This record gives sequence, C-alpha cells and structure tokens, in this order.
Amino acid sequence: MYQRIKATEYFPFSQKKILIIDDESFNCQAMLGMISVLKLPGISERVHLAYSGKEAIELVEKSIDDAKEECDYAVIFTDCSMPFMDGYECCRSILKLLDENNITEKPKILAVTGHVESEYQRKALLSGMDGLFSKPIKIDQLAMVLLEQGFNIRLPTFLETEFERY
Repeated sequence: MYQRIKATEYFPFSQKKILIIDDESFNCQAMLGMISVLKLPGISERVHLAYSGKEAIELVEKSIDDAKEECDYAVIFTDCSMPFMDGYECCRSILKLLDENNITEKPKILAVTGHVESEYQRKALLSGMDGLFSKPIKIDQLAMVLLEQGFNIRLPTFLETEFERY
C-alpha cells in the first residue's frame, strides 16, 4: 500500500522564500534575474524584494507563522549601505524580531555590498549576518547559497562545469 506524502516533509526548504533588500531597484532586479536563470520553481511567489530596511522588517514580520514558530524566509540578501536604516541595523532588527517570536530556525542573512574591506566584514558578522559577498554577486556564489539552503534550482550548462570543480 502506498501512502501519499507532501514533498515538504522530505524537503523542508522546498517552499521557503528569498528576500532581497537593496535601496537600488537595479540591484534587486539584477539578483532576481540571476535567480530566474537558475530556474527556481515559483519564483514570482517565492522571491520578495524590499527597497528599504523598514520594508524588509515588515515583510519578515508578515512571514512569521506564530503557530509553527517559523519564518517563511530561508535566505535574506541585504545591501549594507542604505539610507535611514543600513543593512547592519536591518539585520539586528530582523534577528531581534525573530527572537521575540521564538523563531529557532532563522534565515541565513548575507550581505551583498560594494564594501568588502575587513572592517565591513567584521561589522557584518557583529551585526549577526552569516556572510558577505561583494557586488556584483556572481551567479555561482548565488547558486551555491541556494543549493546549501535546499532550494530546487537547475544549474545552467555553463555553471555545471564550475560546480564539478568543488
């Protein structure tokens, strides 16, 4: 006898979402374009864009499921240099919000910035970020992060040979 099960029971991140935070629309659209090249299923429902730290916090707040004590986002990419609330403050605020809601499985928060000097890396890590990429992020770096987080993406032919090296 066969039993029907949901894919999410075996692939816990299969329905998770991605949040891209950058005050520059072009940067958000460029990253969205790279994700579309990776053929993420349901991209329009699963990739959210925020153009400020405040907007990002509102999206994260809406994504929290109190009953399950979880957040819909598996990965958050943030610019560090934004007006009003920079990426560091945004990260601290998101982590505080998740802690206040007892979210134990937190999204991976990654800086995508033009500032990659050691002082900025240190500042990113001290704010609670999990890592830092220089702008523009490369598609193989993006693919690696998404694969590590369990996203079902398809590598374009030109990337398959790159991943064979790892």
